[in-house]
Amino acid sequence: MATIHQTRAEPIDRRRRLALIALLLLVPAPSLGVASEMIWFPGFIGLCILGASKFWIFGFPIAWAFFAEESAIARPRMNSRGLLVGLSSGLLGALVVVLGFQFLLRERIDPALIREMARKNHLLTPPVYLAVAVYICALNSLLEEYVWRWFVFARFERLLSRGAAVVLSAAAFTLHHTIILGSQFGAEMCVIGSIAVFVAGVMWSWIYAKTRSIWSAWLSHALIDIAVFWAGWQLLFVD
Repeated sequence: MATIHQTRAEPIDRRRRLALIALLLLVPAPSLGVASEMIWFPGFIGLCILGASKFWIFGFPIAWAFFAEESAIARPRMNSRGLLVGLSSGLLGALVVVLGFQFLLRERIDPALIREMARKNHLLTPPVYLAVAVYICALNSLLEEYVWRWFVFARFERLLSRGAAVVLSAAAFTLHHTIILGSQFGAEMCVIGSIAVFVAGVMWSWIYAKTRSIWSAWLSHALIDIAVFWAGWQLLFVD
């Protein structure tokens, strides 16, 4: 969630080795967590594994940067140009979500299935749904930018070209979303949703690469999440 400053010069091969180890330790964790809770061990055990995976993916990056890489952690930068990029890309992405839902997906999604999923997750009342939406859009999106752009993208960039880092960090970001979509929807919606998440991940990684500020990518991410929750509201409480 902050900018890394190297406290001392490091051999390039050591930095690359540390980056690879960090990616191997972090990237599989969210997929293992959601697969455990939704597929392998539904119930208490799966929830415990999911909780442990969330603690790991949010705590590991800052600990690794400080202790393994011995990097000083600086406050993330914010600038008007970066925020403008985030705002414009977020509004454009939100518009795509709204139009795609209204004209392509609304008739393909069974509202009864969405309501059943919401019931299982205790989201079938407007106050609870709105509270979760605020958390996801405002806080969880920021935490995801901290993990997937500030940490994962930056370490892929140490190993590969910037373009490859954009693509691979977006693919890593997509993987656990694909498991979630596949366990709750049919194949068609899983494919559509996974492509959408991947494209969004590419955009947010590109924004971070250009601005070096998670605030820009977070603003774009939050606006698109708002559009997604708006679509969910239509299915749960309007249709």
